[in-house]
Parts: sequence; structure tokens; C-alpha cells
Amino acid sequence: MEERVAKLELENKELRTKLKECQKQQQQNIDALKRNGLTPQNRWNSAACHDNLALSELDRLIVQLNGNNYEWRSVLAVEPISKEYFGIFYCEVKMLEKSGYAFIGFATKRMPLDKHVGEHRGTYGYGSYGTFWGHELEGCSRNSGRPYINGKPRFDVGDVVGCGINLATRQIFYTKNGERLDTANLFVSFSVDLFPCVSLRGSNDKIEANFGPDFKYKL
Repeated sequence: MEERVAKLELENKELRTKLKECQKQQQQNIDALKRNGLTPQNRWNSAACHDNLALSELDRLIVQLNGNNYEWRSVLAVEPISKEYFGIFYCEVKMLEKSGYAFIGFATKRMPLDKHVGEHRGTYGYGSYGTFWGHELEGCSRNSGRPYINGKPRFDVGDVVGCGINLATRQIFYTKNGERLDTANLFVSFSVDLFPCVSLRGSNDKIEANFGPDFKYKL
């Protein structure tokens, strides 16, 4: 009996040691990804979320718009884009349901949650109807003083769209279904923290976020 107890205690000790090693390796992997610019443990921020948006309970990666008012509703992520490292920040969303319009991009905490990302000063967004917002270029269009560029690929249900920033050059880029879109001469300002942001405008519109490290677009 004593021999069996001693054996079990030894096995438990070995399991605890292996668990600690696995946890240490996992944390090292996460730290390495953060140094490269990614935020793999990121999620949507319930404290920076419009009341009409519902977040999935467990991982807070799924966002759904409740109501039929067809007004813009936005949510920001918990973690901002790193200013410390010089890799590539990137995240993706998959359009699960869509009856209106959607935006993905980067916003400051100053942006009202009843605006779409890109509509407010200091924010940048890619709209589902084929527009890039927030970049002052020759020939760009304007809405309420905010610049936007037409003629970009639209996205709909089933599409995976992404947004990223080269942290060394500050160039922004967008992707659709694993393909990088043309964003030449589009840059962002880091005067204040920028957060990944999604804006929805349609009854029951729903997206699921992916903060890495496995993306449709290969970094």
C-alpha cells in the first residue's frame, strides 16, 4: 500500500513538472509572438463595446449586433497595437452573418461607439462596400470631412478580411481571403493608442475575430 502511494505521488510530481514546463513554453511562445507585433490573447473589450452589440461569453471573439435600427455600433479590442516592437501587427475577422454593412480597422478610445471605424478622426477602416477610410490622398472622396477611397474589393458573408500595420514603417494593409490588397502610400499615426475595431450596421450582423497566430493570410 505504501509503495503504491509513493508511486502515485511520484507520478503526480512528474505530471506537475511537465505541466509547468508546458506552461512556461506556452508563455515563451506568446512573448515571442508579441515581440513580432501580434496579440494572440487579445479579445473584444466589454468595457469598450456599444450596448447593442453582444459578445460571446467565453473567449469574447464573436460579436453580434442586436436590434433593427441600422445605426453604426462598434467595439474595440482589449489590447492596443504595440509601440514597443517593430514587427507586423495583424488580425482577421470572418463575416458570419450580414444584412447591412461592416467595417474592420483601427480606432482610438476617443471614437464614439455609434460611429464606424474610419469615420472619426485618427481612425482607419476598411468598409464592406469597398472603401478605405482615414487616409488623406490626392483624389480621395470625403464624407463629413473624413477622407475615403472608393473602388476597393467588397466583402460579404463567408469572407475573411484582415487589417495589419508594419510597426517599423507605420504602413497599414488590408487583406481579403488570404490576399493582400493594394494599400500603397497608406500610413497611420501613433500619437495615441490604436486598437483593433469592428463596426456593424445591420440586424443580426455577426463576425468572429482571429488575433493569431494562425491566419488565412500568411504573414
